[in-house]
Amino acid sequence: MSPAALSTTLQCTLLLAGAILGYRRFRSERQRARANEPHPLPLWEIEGYAFAFAVLRVVVVTFGFQFAASSLMSYFQPGFDFTKGHGLLFVAASSQVGMLLGLAIALHFMPKQQPPPPWEETPAFPPRLASSRVPLAAIEAFLITTAAVTALTYAWRFTLQAMNIDAPEQEMVELLRLSDGLGKPLTVVLLACVLAPVTEEAIFRGGLFRFARGRMPRYLAFLIPSLLFGLVHFSLAALPGLILLSLLFSYAYERTGRIAVPMIAHALFNLNTLVLTLVERGNG
Repeated sequence: MSPAALSTTLQCTLLLAGAILGYRRFRSERQRARANEPHPLPLWEIEGYAFAFAVLRVVVVTFGFQFAASSLMSYFQPGFDFTKGHGLLFVAASSQVGMLLGLAIALHFMPKQQPPPPWEETPAFPPRLASSRVPLAAIEAFLITTAAVTALTYAWRFTLQAMNIDAPEQEMVELLRLSDGLGKPLTVVLLACVLAPVTEEAIFRGGLFRFARGRMPRYLAFLIPSLLFGLVHFSLAALPGLILLSLLFSYAYERTGRIAVPMIAHALFNLNTLVLTLVERGNG
């Protein structure tokens, strides 16, 4: 069996499994009855000003690190092009490393939560998902997300074509498709399947979603971080799929209470996308 045929067979299997799991998760009578049950994600007892300062630290450190890295590169490599090839990889890598550094600094300065006094009533939350079940929950989230996002993305691309709107791919996917040798693909895989899932899920699920979940209506807590997640990727072609992906990962985080679940699912989703891109490039 050729690599293309093997890839197509595997992808069809993933989509079918995701569709079945998605039906069981969202459409079956048992799961719909569980939809209104308490979730294991505790309320984040943090003051709004402290959260705002944490977000500011992440933003400042991210852009500050990226600016410093770009300035050093321009100093040692005059004329270095940041808009294509290795330049895009450099910008993406410095951005991800900057976000990780910003997260670390924000967590370090974040006020420690104090336990409530014994006489104060606190809402009861069911226990988080057991650690041993995190990998299976992540695989389920990955399969459901893959099936749903694939269907929506194809429909969206058909709509854009019908409207004669040209929407290029995300920069990293396009870079992987056009790159030669092993250096760039391996770097893209590291960024997309290790750094990006950790930083993006920590920020959008562990930060924005969890903060919003206890302070606004549930639909807004899901919608606002997901819209931001889609917009910051600057890709019209992927926008609806990214929003849906964010919604499903937020749901997985809410229902399990484990940030590792969407992180692993995100890594698997990106890895699947990159493998398909590499197979497509090999047949091009």
